[in-house]
Amino acid sequence: MPDNDIILNNYVSLGHLNEEIVALWAVTIIGNLEIVLTTPQRLHFIEKHPDIASFESWLSLVVVDPDEVHKDKFDPEVAIFYRSIERNGKIKYYHVAVAMQIYPNAKKHSVLSFRFTQFREIRKGRNEERKVWEKK
Repeated sequence: MPDNDIILNNYVSLGHLNEEIVALWAVTIIGNLEIVLTTPQRLHFIEKHPDIASFESWLSLVVVDPDEVHKDKFDPEVAIFYRSIERNGKIKYYHVAVAMQIYPNAKKHSVLSFRFTQFREIRKGRNEERKVWEKK
């Protein structure tokens, strides 16, 4: 993650989302791939999920190179990015909720939350047919 001086300036860019994923929500892809993390949302996930704070450096990888993406069951404008990462011989599953933008604007695609999850959550999303994209 970037140093705290950068993140305190309201947001930090995490990179660019996969065009195929953005196309599932957006009308316009050109100029509409950047994903950001705002300071309030960073503080939110650190407060609500303090166990994830030491894994914050993985956030960019989860959204830029996810294993799969699901539609949120409550909000059609939210994508759930999942990624499994092996660390120290153990697999951890990451969940990142992202507010997707239909058109490019100042808000960008924005991280809403970041937390650990269990594989059963991913399987449930698959069973409910919310999976919309999978890494090939």
